[in-house]
Amino acid sequence: MPPAAPSREPDGTIHSTLASWRCANPACSGGAWTGAVVSWPEGTAHHGNGRRGNAGRDVFSAGGRPLYPYMGLWATGCEITAISGVVDVVEFQLGADVWRTTHLKPGQSHTIQLVPPEDSALLEGPDGVPAFSVTAKNCTPQPLP
Repeated sequence: MPPAAPSREPDGTIHSTLASWRCANPACSGGAWTGAVVSWPEGTAHHGNGRRGNAGRDVFSAGGRPLYPYMGLWATGCEITAISGVVDVVEFQLGADVWRTTHLKPGQSHTIQLVPPEDSALLEGPDGVPAFSVTAKNCTPQPLP
């Protein structure tokens, strides 16, 4: 069964999914990273972070279903507002080891502005946050190139 678009309430609220980042590289060591993400429809976002070595991770639900949290260039212009929990809006170049993070508490907003060579964004709960919810305006997933 292909992953669906993020779960949305009638008021537009999007709920995070409990996630596990597993090693994507055969020689990878270390356990899975856990947290919460917004997963987008397959084909509109990336399954993995594209990083090398022990930092290369693919994302799965608690039940083992692939998740697609790494948005494409279509993320530019998305206005993210935290509704519950805490959310980090991460802007970066897929595969890079550097990124920009904007930490949002309920009621706070941030508009994603990818700056070249950035080509991806991620909505995730910071360490220790098992769930969050957001709204996303001007944010329509598009097929990856």
